[in-house]
Order: sequence, then structure tokens, then C-alpha cells
Amino acid sequence: MKTDTAGIWECWNRFWFQPLLAPSAPMTRALIGCASLLVFANHAVLASQWLGDSGWFDGSAALALAGQGVEGTGAEYRWSPLYSYPWLGLPLTVLGIIASLAMVVGRWSWLGCLIAYFVLVMIHHRIPLLINKGEPLLAAGVLYCTLLTPIQETSLFRVLSNLALRMLQIHFLIWMAMSLFSMLANETWWTGEAVRQLIVDGQGFLPSRGTPLWCAEFLAHSVLVLQVGILAAALNPSIRPLGRWLTIAFCAVILLVIGDWIYAAILFASSTSIWPIPPGIAVSTHESRSR
Repeated sequence: MKTDTAGIWECWNRFWFQPLLAPSAPMTRALIGCASLLVFANHAVLASQWLGDSGWFDGSAALALAGQGVEGTGAEYRWSPLYSYPWLGLPLTVLGIIASLAMVVGRWSWLGCLIAYFVLVMIHHRIPLLINKGEPLLAAGVLYCTLLTPIQETSLFRVLSNLALRMLQIHFLIWMAMSLFSMLANETWWTGEAVRQLIVDGQGFLPSRGTPLWCAEFLAHSVLVLQVGILAAALNPSIRPLGRWLTIAFCAVILLVIGDWIYAAILFASSTSIWPIPPGIAVSTHESRSR
């Protein structure tokens, strides 16, 4: 029993606290930066429409949604400067775009990731109606990426980098599991009615008229099966390389059903923290050499 306990403890420590050895970490950070870039580009288009006294979501509406005057809502912690200076909306989104580009090319080290994170969160804090399906997952991923860039070549930092990568992996798996369980608890996903309604509403790339019922049922069941497959591949090293293709298929179904490019990009970028790096792709950066 003592030997088994020691072995479990050793595996636990090795999983969380070994120095980072994954060569795909720079690629993961670059793809998360691409997803962040898409989000900020979308905000740059919408920020001026949502913010300001003449915007769709003016100051009084923002304060009301934050719980102004309502006890226990935390409205007193409105730290985002966009509440007082809504004209900062566009400059901040431009700063987020620049920081995201820095993530993609591997510049600014942890600073670019941190800037992108704070700009993303302050925009969402001020305009929560702009938050799409995957942006809470993206915000966590960008924050974890602050440790996926080398500050200095020390064993401690490589351990922290591994911890950040593990947190990103666990965060993605919990996100996928919660998505699966919520669908399994909803009968409309079993019958295909949920997908059929999305198609009728014109959410995705399928024609709103003329799509047969069997197609909606097939897509609904595919969403469920693919999520099960992704979770199984992530937890089973022998079939883990298959997980990348299952994720691509899942994102393709997401595009067909709801047409959300940003959500698909966030899911795929976050999932790359789990799958092994594809053969033939070299990560010849300072980060890979330092690890």
C-alpha cells in the first residue's frame, strides 16, 4: 500500500510540477493569440457602436446591468476604465490586437499575454453583452500563456510553465465535459430539435429551408459523439493523436450549425495544449531551445 501511495504521489508531482518538455507550447500560445486577435478585431468593429452616451449600451445601462444600487452585486468593483471613459473602447481594442500579434510572433514575452488578458477582461467587464460562447475560455487561456513564454532559463520557470500548460488542458477538458453534460441533460439534443431550430433560425451555414430532419438529427448526435471522443482521446495516451482530428471535426460541425468562427478558433486553439505536435512541424524558437 505504501508503494502504491508513493507511486501515485510521484505521478501527481510529475504531472503538475515537472519542467515543461512539451515542444508544442509555443504553437499553443501562437494559436491562442490568433483566437484573441479575432476577438479584438470583432470588438474593434463593435466597440464604438456599444460604448458612449449614444451607444447601444450607454453608461446608465452598463451601471444598471452591473447592479448599481443593488446590494451584493459587486457593482462597487467597477475597475474597468471604460465605465468612466467609454471613448477608450477603440484604442483599447487596438492595443489588444497589437498584444495578440505579439503572442502570435512570440514577442514581448509574458507582457504581451498580460496586456491582452487585461484588455480582454476590462472590455467584458464593461460590456458583458459582447461576451460570446468561448471568450471566458479564451480569457483563461491568455492568462495561462503568460507562463508559456521564457522570462529566464531557470528550472523554476520551466516548472511554472508546465503548471500553466496543465491548467490550460484541465480548463479545456472541464469546458468540454460541461458542454457535453448540458447537452445530454437537454432532450432537444437527443431528438435533434435543438439543431433543427438553429438551422431554421439561420445561425450556421446550412440553408434554413430544405434541410431534412435526418440531417439535423445526424449533426446533433455528431456533436455529442465527438465530444465524448475528444474527452476519451485526451484521457487515453494511445489514441491521443486522434483527438486533434476529432476536434477539427467538432469545430466544423459548430461552424455548420451556428457559424461562429471565433468560438471554433478558441476551442481549437485551447485543445492544442493536449494533442502531440504534428510530425514535420518544427518549433525552432528560443522557447523550444530553452526547454
